[in-house]
Amino acid sequence: MRSFHTALSCLALVSAISASPVPGDVWVVDASGAGDFLDIQAAVDAASDDDTLLIMGGTYGGFRIANKELALASDSPQTPRVNGLVTLAGLAKGGGLSLSGLHLRAGFKVNNCKGTVLFTDCTFLEPGVTTSTSGKPSQNPGMHQVLGSNDVVFSGSTLIGRDGTKVWYCGDVYDGAHGENGLWVSDSTVSLYDCFVEGGEGGDSADGGCGLVTCFSANPSWGGHGVCAVSNGLVYMDGTQTLGGLRGDHVDCDNSWGTQDGQAVHNDGTSSVLTGNDPYLHLNGPLVVRETDPMTVTITGPQGAKSYMVWSATPAWRYLGLDLGILHLKSNQLNFVYLGKVPASGTLQTSITAPGLPPGEDSLRAYMQPFALYSGSRLLGNVRSVAVIDPAL
Repeated sequence: MRSFHTALSCLALVSAISASPVPGDVWVVDASGAGDFLDIQAAVDAASDDDTLLIMGGTYGGFRIANKELALASDSPQTPRVNGLVTLAGLAKGGGLSLSGLHLRAGFKVNNCKGTVLFTDCTFLEPGVTTSTSGKPSQNPGMHQVLGSNDVVFSGSTLIGRDGTKVWYCGDVYDGAHGENGLWVSDSTVSLYDCFVEGGEGGDSADGGCGLVTCFSANPSWGGHGVCAVSNGLVYMDGTQTLGGLRGDHVDCDNSWGTQDGQAVHNDGTSSVLTGNDPYLHLNGPLVVRETDPMTVTITGPQGAKSYMVWSATPAWRYLGLDLGILHLKSNQLNFVYLGKVPASGTLQTSITAPGLPPGEDSLRAYMQPFALYSGSRLLGNVRSVAVIDPAL
């Protein structure tokens, strides 16, 4: 777990230090056969550090990325669906790995990543239900796991744990499977911006007759936790809603119904969970932009806030106190783009010029955060990833 320090050096709006962009090749993954690869795993295996994988609409199998700095982004009106487990492992310190606009339907595991892993506008929801009755939600990680990792970020994403179901035992007795956690954080630092996280509901259960026993006790179910932080986990939330799942209904004949609804956030006592201060500042924009196209961005924040987009080609992690939050950009490689003042509607939309590609390169990725000066204070909002690609692609 990271140690929180008192406020580090201020984030000041001074002349920008130009970041060296991170260039790479572009690969198109299209299940219809119209791209370079049919499957995401094949593209990952062929890609080199700093490459961009454009994922077209379709259904794909699971994949594993081991210590590669890649950008995977949806570039299609139809959301790409991944039906197998996604494993991200071993990303080295200082590295960046981003997944944007994907629907992961069979769970994920981020394991031992010391660099930055960023999920932008992703959905994590598995079809079907869990049938396991072993392990309460505080003991059973579920399908969405972050383990031993230094900087994992979810931005504009939805994470929902699987519901439990009925598990027949004998006669008219059936147990209830526990709901799963929306997100399990163990020995890791995780940031959640503008996310919705919900634990799964527990399955129904019923005591009843089983053989010669007229009142045989079934195992009732627990609801899953929204976020479950264990083993020195550190969770920072800003603009995020968390909900626990409901426990399952239970037909009881021996007054032994001792289960509970899941908690919005469960802390095992070793972890830290912090929430960013209001007012909230939110940046929205494209996941992929062609170099010559205008890049439309939207800032949501308090009226009159003098707003900027700050971007860097390199991610990092720096805690600036609860009044600001976390800077996810490398502080000596910042670029500042003035966007304007937030109007009375609370939403500012404007078009800016996308970062230019280096000569001869097909793509670069940038990490972006909004920054604003407001009523004598400073605001720092969510982080997003954007892939800038050659307009010919």
